[in-house]
Amino acid sequence: MTRLDVIVSLVDTPYIIDVGSDHGFVPKKLLEQDKIKHAFVSDISDKCLNKAENNLSIFRDSCTFLLGDGLSVLNDIDTMYYPTTTAIITGMGGDEIIKIMSNNNHPLPCYILGAQTSIFELKDYLFNNNYAIVRDVIAFDGEKFYNILKVIHGQMVADDMSLYFGRENIVQRSETFLSYCQNLYNKYDNILKHRQDATISKLYELIKQILGEK
Repeated sequence: MTRLDVIVSLVDTPYIIDVGSDHGFVPKKLLEQDKIKHAFVSDISDKCLNKAENNLSIFRDSCTFLLGDGLSVLNDIDTMYYPTTTAIITGMGGDEIIKIMSNNNHPLPCYILGAQTSIFELKDYLFNNNYAIVRDVIAFDGEKFYNILKVIHGQMVADDMSLYFGRENIVQRSETFLSYCQNLYNKYDNILKHRQDATISKLYELIKQILGEK
């Protein structure tokens, strides 16, 4: 599945807020498939929000467009929607997602997170801040691998292997997951030939176990 398909498949609430929506592709796909009743579409950029409005013009009655930073735009949403709204935060770096989650004062039932960078730092943050990763899906799209996380509030019990790579992925060992691990193995192997890094070394050893290295 593409990254967009994975995100759509993980939504199971009637409302979503798409943070940093840009072109509005996620809410558009969800509305096309009749998976949601309404989308709150937000972006910090007026230009990007206008792009989303244009792309979602045929669904205008099913969308509310919000200009603002991160989840602070929830201040403009009636609190009655909170228990039935999933936050979708994708298409940005893990550090930016951590910043958004750290400033979240409006607990929602579910978050779908897709970090372009710093995915392991994001997982560490979630683990240490009472968020539980309930799904960890690897998508291969446009010659790149993406981690898409479905997250809820609650303490997660997991060892390093399960936290960083997902227990379901390790058990199922799909072709996409193994290719993702092999890609990371090659990347980290090259890095460690030139410099030592404790974090990368830890991940490298975990990946070796997954791939069955001696």
